[in-house]
Amino acid sequence: MPPSPPRQWRDPNPDPQAVEVLCRALGVHRVTAEILVARNLRDPDEAEMFLYPDFDLMENPMKMAGMKRAVHRTLLALRDGDPIRVFGDYDVDGVTAASCVYLFLQRLGVRVDYRIPLRDAEGYGLTVHTVELAASEGVKLLITTDCGISNVAEIERANALGLDVIVIDHHALPPELPPARAILNPLQPECEYPFKRFAAVGLAFMFVYAVTMALERYGALPEGHPDLREYLDLVALGTVADVMPLLGENRILVRKGLEVLRRRRRPGINALLERAQVDGQPINARTIGYRLAPLINAAGRMGDASRCVRLLTTEAYGEADRLSRELEQDNLRRQAQERAILEEAVTMAEQQIEAGHSILFLHAPHWHPGVLGIIASRIKERFHRPAALLSINPNTGVARVSIRSIEGIDLIQALQTVEPLLLSFGGHVAAAGMTFDVANLQRVQEGLNLAILTQVGQLPSPSLPIDADCSLEDLSGPLPQELLRLAPFGAGNPEPVLRLRNVRAFKSRVVHSRHLRTRIRDGESYHDAIGFTLAPLLPLLNYPVDIAFTPRITQHRGRTRVELLMRDIQPHGEIPEELLHLTAATPLAAGLEDEDDEAAASQDDDT
Repeated sequence: MPPSPPRQWRDPNPDPQAVEVLCRALGVHRVTAEILVARNLRDPDEAEMFLYPDFDLMENPMKMAGMKRAVHRTLLALRDGDPIRVFGDYDVDGVTAASCVYLFLQRLGVRVDYRIPLRDAEGYGLTVHTVELAASEGVKLLITTDCGISNVAEIERANALGLDVIVIDHHALPPELPPARAILNPLQPECEYPFKRFAAVGLAFMFVYAVTMALERYGALPEGHPDLREYLDLVALGTVADVMPLLGENRILVRKGLEVLRRRRRPGINALLERAQVDGQPINARTIGYRLAPLINAAGRMGDASRCVRLLTTEAYGEADRLSRELEQDNLRRQAQERAILEEAVTMAEQQIEAGHSILFLHAPHWHPGVLGIIASRIKERFHRPAALLSINPNTGVARVSIRSIEGIDLIQALQTVEPLLLSFGGHVAAAGMTFDVANLQRVQEGLNLAILTQVGQLPSPSLPIDADCSLEDLSGPLPQELLRLAPFGAGNPEPVLRLRNVRAFKSRVVHSRHLRTRIRDGESYHDAIGFTLAPLLPLLNYPVDIAFTPRITQHRGRTRVELLMRDIQPHGEIPEELLHLTAATPLAAGLEDEDDEAAASQDDDT
C-alpha cells in the first residue's frame, strides 16, 4: 500500500487578550474561551448567541427570494382545493423535507400526497414521466424538496400541462434556472436572506413557517393548527444527515430540533431510536449521523424510500415499528455489500495512487449503486484525496458518479471545467454527482485531475487542528459540561480537539483487534480513554506522550463519567529509534467511532 502522508497537528494559537475578555464577560473556563476564539467568536455578544441559540434570532422567512410567490400560490391552493403533490429526494434530507411539507399541508386539511422516486429505476430529481403522471392524476401544484433546481425541461413540461411547480432546493445553482412558479434557494443572487447554508429540510421548514405567518395575518389558521416546533425533529434529522454546517440558523434549528427529538413523541422517531439501541446514552447530533441517518438512507439505497415518509408521518406506533424493522434489515444488507465493495475499492485506489492520480475513479460492474456514496466517503477519508465511484448502466452506457472531496477542493468548481463532457452534474463543494457517456470516461477523469491540481497546486496534507491545551484536572471540574454548550457538533462546528502534554498511560490494551483502550494519568488525575483504529500506536504508550482527544460524557452502569476519545498520539520527548515509524503511521481516519461513518456520505449525489 502506498505510504500515507503524515498527519500534522496544528497547534492552537489563542489570542490571550481575546480569551481573557470572553472569560470575564461570559464567566467561562479558559479552555472554552480558547475554543470560541479559535472559531472566530471573539465578540462576547456573538459568543453568547453561539452558546445560547434561540429561535427568536431567526430572520423573517419572507426575506427569502421566491417566498412570497410560493406562499401566494399555496394559499390559492388552500382556497380552491387544488390537489398538491410533494416530490422529494430519496436521501434523509429529501424525505425529511417532504415529510415536513406533507404533514403541514395535511394538517391544514389540504388534498395532498407525496412521491419519492426509486433510486435505481428513476434516478435523481424530476422526470418528464413524473410530471406527466402528476398532471394525469389531477395534481395542480407540485412541490419539490431537495431537487428540482436543475429540471428545466421537466418544469417546462409541467407548465405546458397546467401544473404549477414550487422548487425547494438548496443545491448549487445551474447556469439556467427552471421556469417554476417559485424557487426557494437562498443562493439565488437576488435573495436577501442572510443565511445561505440551509439543508432542504431547513428551507421546507422556512416555507411552512412563512405559510403559517400568512394564515395568521389573514386570520385563517384553522382550529388546532400545527405547532411549528413539532417539525424541528425532522429539521434536525435532515440538516445533520446532509452534513450542513451547524452554524447560524442551522445551529438554532438543530439545537431546538434535538430537544424535540429527545422527547420521542413522533412514533417514527421513537421506533428509529429503538432500532438504534441508544437507551442510556445522550441523544445528540452524533446519534443522527451514526445511528439514525444510516437506517433512513438504507431505504433509498436498497429499496423504496417512500417508506421513510410513511415512517416519519404515521401516528400509529405499530406501523412505525414494522417500517423501522424493514429499514433495519435494509441497513444490514447495505452494510454487508459495503464491506465487500470497500475491500475491492481500496485495492483499486492504491493502484491509482501509485499512478499519481489526484482523484480516484473506481468502478466494478457488480457494485450496488446505492452504496457508492458511502464507499466514496470512506475512500476519501482513508487516502485523503477526492474519490469518485461509478455505476455504469450497460443498456444506455451512461455512468452515474458519486464524488466526495477533501477540505480545500471545490468539487463544483472542478466539475464546471468538464461540463461539456457531462450529461448532468450538481451537489455541494464537498459532495457532488455527475452523469456522462461512458465513452467520455478517460477525458472526464483527466479533466478533473487537471482541474483539482490547478485549484490546489498539490494535494493538501492531512492535518489535525488542536483547539486548546488542557490538563486532566481541568476535566475533573465543570469544563466537560460547559463544553456541551458548544454543541451541536458537526460540519462547520466540529467537536473540540484538546491536547494533553507529557502524560503517561497504563492498563493499555488492544480491543477488537483495531482499537486502543487505556487509562491516562496526569499527576493525581486519571481518565479512561479509547482510540478507534489506533491499535498500531500501542508501543508508544510505554513512554511519555502527548494525546489529542475529544472529551465525551458517557453513561456507564447508571453513572455519568468523562471518557477521552483519542484522536492521535505522539511521543513527548525521545523514543527508541525502532518506534519512530509509528509517529507517521496513524491512519488518516483514526479516531473515528467504530460505527457506520455515514455522516459525510449521506449527502445526496445530486445528478
